[in-house]
Amino acid sequence: MPQLRHSFVTWASECGQEVRPKSGGLPLAAVAAVVGHHSANTTKRFYENVKVPPMIKSPIKLEHPEDSTLLPARRAALKLAESA
Repeated sequence: MPQLRHSFVTWASECGQEVRPKSGGLPLAAVAAVVGHHSANTTKRFYENVKVPPMIKSPIKLEHPEDSTLLPARRAALKLAESA
């Protein structure tokens, strides 16, 4: 696990981007309905002052050549690279 942490820090410090949540968001009534609260007041009581911290966007794409969700063009490029 230390290697993964080191890799993340290296990538983030060299080419990462800070991502901040956009202001606004959804109405509390909509959020309350999704999480199963009967009232938006319940949602407000527990989450009114909770803020999403800034996050780091990294250009790393984790994929596996046998992943069925790969796009056909990407799958073809991977097969071509393997045969070279």
